[in-house]
This record gives sequence, structure tokens and C-alpha cells, in this order.
Amino acid sequence: MNETMLTGADTVLSPKGQTNNNFDVNTPINTLVEFFDEFHPKSARAEIRQLCQLALTTDSTLYDTGHKRSNLMYFCEKMDQLLTACNSIVNRQEAYRADGEYSDSEEDEPNEEDESNEEALRNGDGQDDPSMPVDRPELLSEFLPHNPAYVLAEVFTSNHLYDFREDHMPRWLRAALTNGNNAYDEGEERAALMRLYDALLPLIEALHLINEQNKQLPGSLREPMHPDVAKYNAPKLLEEAEQRNPMMVVRKFCEAFSLVYVRRELHCFVHAAVTMQGDYPNHFSPAVALQVYDEVLALVEAAYVLNEINS
Repeated sequence: MNETMLTGADTVLSPKGQTNNNFDVNTPINTLVEFFDEFHPKSARAEIRQLCQLALTTDSTLYDTGHKRSNLMYFCEKMDQLLTACNSIVNRQEAYRADGEYSDSEEDEPNEEDESNEEALRNGDGQDDPSMPVDRPELLSEFLPHNPAYVLAEVFTSNHLYDFREDHMPRWLRAALTNGNNAYDEGEERAALMRLYDALLPLIEALHLINEQNKQLPGSLREPMHPDVAKYNAPKLLEEAEQRNPMMVVRKFCEAFSLVYVRRELHCFVHAAVTMQGDYPNHFSPAVALQVYDEVLALVEAAYVLNEINS
């Protein structure tokens, strides 16, 4: 493998030595150990994503149709999963060598948090209004700007950070970019969406941490996330300083994008997803796209309110 191919413009990978082609099919674990000894999983994952983004945002005949872009994104998703699986194998091998046996703890699926009464956090008396003949569910935007904490609590009760980061957001992006007739036909338009998308994921992680911090405040009616669930929802994209102070991420996002632009881009984003012609990614549909759009938009709106409060 050519070492120059492993260094991107924004991602630095630091191989310790020259390429070793002496692969032994009888000891594949050694190859995995050598790989993760030289390349940090986070850096390797970022390099895969950077290569995918470069291909998606360049006007080229290689990926000039939605079907071709869909195949590329699916391949990169599987490469990311393969990277995670290989890293897990290496970690278990090291645990085996240290303890003399594998410590295969059961990984329970995250359980839904218990619903609690949040009426004390709501503003509005809910009295009958003759101008509203049908009692429709409240919109999250109705609780802004006066109660951003409630908006965060409601969104992350409906969907955990893990759901957004590992499931809904990647599938939404794939549906939008592989639609052959939408606002992202041009490479420049796809590049703009990818830039916003790459900023949205850390923002959602930061807002998740702020929501968990709010649960520790006196008088909070929300229970902290159970440790068995929290391990699936640990931040993966934030630096240590950002995890200690997630408002750093909120401020950075609000300074990088105007709220008007984010609203408009998210509108184009969801429109591209719900008008997709062809098969949707697994566990994704126009209904899911609309729900995730509503929740992500609410998170963004809450972020700008929090930034204003803390500025």
C-alpha cells in the first residue's frame, strides 16, 4: 500500500513503518494488530469518510447517478462496520492475553427510558381554544425560545444519540444524495450538504451531553441515562475539552452557519429524502425522514437559543 494514499488534507494518519506484504493467512490476527498499532480507528474511519466525500462531491462520471452514489455510500458504511468489528476483535484478543480468557460481557440492547411527567416543564395551560377545533399534538418549536431544555429532553427521549448518529442521519444522507432528481444534483450542492452534515453530528452529540447535564440539576424530573444504555450513547466525535464543555461545540456551529441557512438546507435535505425515486435504505422511509427532520430542526433551533442565552 502506498503510504502517500493514507494522508488526507484534514486527516493525518501516522504509519510507523514501511508496508509489510508478508501476510500469513494462518495468523490474520497479527495483521489486524499491526494495523491498529499503526492507525488509530478514529483516524482510519475519518480517512474512509474523506475519500467517500471526495468522490461524492466531485463531478465525475464514476458517480454521476444516484445508483452509483448509493453503491459507494453502502460500501463505505460496510467498510466502517468492518473497521469497528476488526478493532473489537483486536481488543478482545488483548483482553484474552491479559486475563487468560475472553470476557464476553452481554451487550443488552438499549432500553427505552421510562416516561416521566414533564407537565411542570411545560409553558401553556392547555385550556380549550375555540380557534383550535381539533386538539393536535404540540410542536417542539412552540417551547422555544422559553424552554430549550424541555425540547432537548423530548427529542432525546424519542431518539437516543445512538439512533441519530448510527441510524437515522446516515440513512437520511444516503437517501438524499442518491435521489436522481433533487437539490443535490451538482457536486457543489452535495459538498455544501456534507459540510453541514459533518457539523450536525458533533452538535447532536454536544446537545445530548447538555441534556444529560440538565438531568443532574436540582428539581429535574428526568432520570439519568442507565449505564447499560449510556455506553451506546457515548460521544465519538468530540474532543475531551468539548465533552467537558459541550457549549463550545454549540457556539462553533452557530458561528459557522446562520440559522436561516440551516433551516433552508434542512428543508432541501428532507425534501430530497421524501421524494427519493427507488428503494430506501433499510429501516428508512419518508415518514422516518419527516420525523427525524422535525427533531433535528428542533435541536438546531434549541442550540441557537442556548447560544444566545450563554453568549
